[in-house]
Amino acid sequence: SLGGAMAQRCGGVWLVVAWLWWSSMGLGSALQAPVWGSMARSVAAAWKAPQFEAFVRERYGRSLVGVRTEQAALPGPDPSLLFWAWLLETSGEHGLAEGEVSVLALPLVTDRDVRRLAGLVELVGGGLAVEVTHLPTSESPFPALVATGLGTATSEASAASTDGLPSAATMRRRTEQWVERVLVRRRICPFTSSQSEAGSGLTEYDVTPAPILYDASLACAAPEVMHDFWVSAKCMLEAGEAGYSSILLNVPAYDGCWDEWKQVVFPLLEEDVYMSGLSRTLGIVCFHPAYATPDPKFLSKHRFGHMYPL
Repeated sequence: SLGGAMAQRCGGVWLVVAWLWWSSMGLGSALQAPVWGSMARSVAAAWKAPQFEAFVRERYGRSLVGVRTEQAALPGPDPSLLFWAWLLETSGEHGLAEGEVSVLALPLVTDRDVRRLAGLVELVGGGLAVEVTHLPTSESPFPALVATGLGTATSEASAASTDGLPSAATMRRRTEQWVERVLVRRRICPFTSSQSEAGSGLTEYDVTPAPILYDASLACAAPEVMHDFWVSAKCMLEAGEAGYSSILLNVPAYDGCWDEWKQVVFPLLEEDVYMSGLSRTLGIVCFHPAYATPDPKFLSKHRFGHMYPL
């Protein structure tokens, strides 16, 4: 497949993230919300935060090791970024012991979307049970995620490894060389004019060429990949379309893990980007040295960033 051949020439697993220039929804409209409604919700959440934290402390007692209230709203990257950072803190070798509890409240996010975040944990394991709780009131629900340590294996086994990984500088140099050799000289991507800039040839759509953001992640578990993805995506979103045209995010620990990359990491990305409200702002493409076009049954459920049979 084209995706597989392209990734093999670069020699690594990576994600391509780009603006969906064809969309009539630009970044501004994607991230804006009614100003007064947003302010009112923020004020209400700030007022209720101490009440919620007192409720949580009384409910979980000595089992509670941490409670945080974050005023992050959708659409945008912050709820997901906070969620994955919190999950990394509570899971893994140095995470919650059996019976310990940590709480993350996201009062500006709907109950439905908080439940979607909780559902992502089922794909990654982590030795945690995550549920959704609320402040017991008839007013706004104040949804929160509650993680409880299970005292089991830290996460579902991953074959990804950081052994022998190249430096970030080496990864960038190799990726820039690949962009120049394949995308530019062979014109595989007509919108990439050099190894440093993309978004060319789209002036009739009011798109101005902008730099490519090269990034690298040493993650060897899905929650780390997700966290690093949102760090890069937030940087791109804050810079705007004039700041960056696209991201090339290297994740070399997954070079030998195509099945895990396809079955776990990319479905997580798909669901999380939809949940963030940015699926019409960001486009994500899957690359891997062993890429193979998934079967139609898989593609019917997971449509993000894959090659389709001709």
